[in-house]
Amino acid sequence: MSGCLWWMPKKKDQAVKPQEKPEASKGRILMVEDEEIVYKPLIEILSRQGYTVSHCADGKQAVEQYHNNWHSIDLVLLDLVLPFIDGREVFSYVNSVNPEARVIIFYGL
Repeated sequence: MSGCLWWMPKKKDQAVKPQEKPEASKGRILMVEDEEIVYKPLIEILSRQGYTVSHCADGKQAVEQYHNNWHSIDLVLLDLVLPFIDGREVFSYVNSVNPEARVIIFYGL
Protein backbone atom coordinates (compact mmCIF):
# COMPACT_ATOMS: atom_id res chain seq x y z
CA MET A 1 0.00 0.00 0.00
CA SER A 2 1.25 3.47 -0.79
CA GLY A 3 -0.07 6.97 -0.55
CA CYS A 4 0.68 10.63 -0.50
CA LEU A 5 -0.97 13.47 1.43
CA TRP A 6 -1.22 16.96 -0.08
CA TRP A 7 -2.66 19.97 1.73
CA MET A 8 -4.70 22.09 -0.66
CA PRO A 9 -6.85 25.19 0.03
CA LYS A 10 -10.61 24.80 -0.36
CA LYS A 11 -11.02 28.05 -2.29
CA LYS A 12 -8.67 30.03 -4.47
CA ASP A 13 -8.75 33.06 -2.14
CA GLN A 14 -7.69 30.86 0.80
CA ALA A 15 -4.35 30.00 -0.78
CA VAL A 16 -1.34 30.92 1.30
CA LYS A 17 1.58 32.40 -0.60
CA PRO A 18 4.78 30.43 -0.04
CA GLN A 19 7.62 32.07 1.77
CA GLU A 20 9.96 33.55 -0.84
CA LYS A 21 13.28 32.80 0.86
CA PRO A 22 13.76 31.67 4.42
CA GLU A 23 16.07 33.86 6.49
CA ALA A 24 17.84 30.94 8.14
CA SER A 25 17.65 27.21 7.61
CA LYS A 26 15.50 25.24 10.05
CA GLY A 27 17.81 22.27 9.54
CA ARG A 28 19.56 20.17 6.95
CA ILE A 29 17.82 17.17 5.41
CA LEU A 30 19.43 14.46 3.32
CA MET A 31 16.79 13.04 0.97
CA VAL A 32 17.61 9.67 -0.54
CA GLU A 33 15.09 8.89 -3.27
CA ASP A 34 15.50 7.81 -6.88
CA GLU A 35 12.03 8.66 -8.23
CA GLU A 36 11.87 12.21 -9.58
CA ILE A 37 8.09 12.34 -9.19
CA VAL A 38 8.61 11.85 -5.44
CA TYR A 39 11.73 13.87 -4.65
CA LYS A 40 11.10 17.02 -6.70
CA PRO A 41 7.88 18.12 -4.96
CA LEU A 42 9.20 17.10 -1.53
CA ILE A 43 12.36 19.13 -1.99
CA GLU A 44 10.27 22.11 -3.10
CA ILE A 45 7.92 21.85 -0.10
CA LEU A 46 10.70 21.37 2.44
CA SER A 47 12.77 24.20 0.96
CA ARG A 48 9.79 26.56 1.14
CA GLN A 49 9.40 25.63 4.79
CA GLY A 50 12.97 26.74 5.47
CA TYR A 51 14.93 23.49 5.34
CA THR A 52 18.14 22.96 3.42
CA VAL A 53 17.72 19.77 1.40
CA SER A 54 20.49 17.70 -0.19
CA HIS A 55 19.43 14.96 -2.57
CA CYS A 56 20.93 11.59 -3.48
CA ALA A 57 19.41 9.37 -6.15
CA ASP A 58 21.02 6.11 -5.04
CA GLY A 59 22.39 4.34 -2.01
CA LYS A 60 26.03 4.73 -3.00
CA GLN A 61 25.69 8.52 -3.24
CA ALA A 62 23.85 8.56 0.10
CA VAL A 63 26.61 6.69 1.91
CA GLU A 64 29.26 9.04 0.45
CA GLN A 65 27.21 12.15 1.27
CA TYR A 66 26.51 10.99 4.83
CA HIS A 67 30.15 9.97 5.36
CA ASN A 68 31.32 13.46 4.36
CA ASN A 69 28.60 15.51 6.07
CA TRP A 70 27.02 13.45 8.87
CA HIS A 71 27.81 16.05 11.53
CA SER A 72 25.64 18.68 9.79
CA ILE A 73 22.70 16.48 8.72
CA ASP A 74 19.67 16.80 11.01
CA LEU A 75 17.38 14.28 9.29
CA VAL A 76 17.64 11.56 6.65
CA LEU A 77 14.58 10.80 4.50
CA LEU A 78 15.36 7.35 3.15
CA ASP A 79 13.63 5.25 0.51
CA LEU A 80 14.10 1.51 1.00
CA VAL A 81 14.24 0.62 -2.70
CA LEU A 82 17.33 2.24 -4.24
CA PRO A 83 19.86 1.52 -6.98
CA PHE A 84 23.33 0.15 -6.10
CA ILE A 85 22.92 -0.02 -2.30
CA ASP A 86 19.45 -0.56 -0.84
CA GLY A 87 17.90 1.55 1.90
CA ARG A 88 18.44 -1.07 4.61
CA GLU A 89 22.19 -1.01 4.01
CA VAL A 90 22.21 2.79 3.91
CA PHE A 91 20.33 2.84 7.22
CA SER A 92 22.83 0.42 8.77
CA TYR A 93 25.69 2.64 7.63
CA VAL A 94 24.05 5.83 8.94
CA ASN A 95 23.35 4.13 12.27
CA SER A 96 26.94 2.87 12.53
CA VAL A 97 28.32 6.38 11.98
CA ASN A 98 25.80 8.09 14.24
CA PRO A 99 23.51 5.97 16.44
CA GLU A 100 21.64 9.19 17.33
CA ALA A 101 20.76 9.94 13.68
CA ARG A 102 17.16 10.79 12.89
CA VAL A 103 15.95 8.74 9.94
CA ILE A 104 12.53 8.46 8.35
CA ILE A 105 12.26 5.38 6.15
CA PHE A 106 9.63 5.13 3.44
CA TYR A 107 8.82 3.03 0.42
CA GLY A 108 6.20 2.73 -2.27
CA LEU A 109 5.23 6.37 -2.44
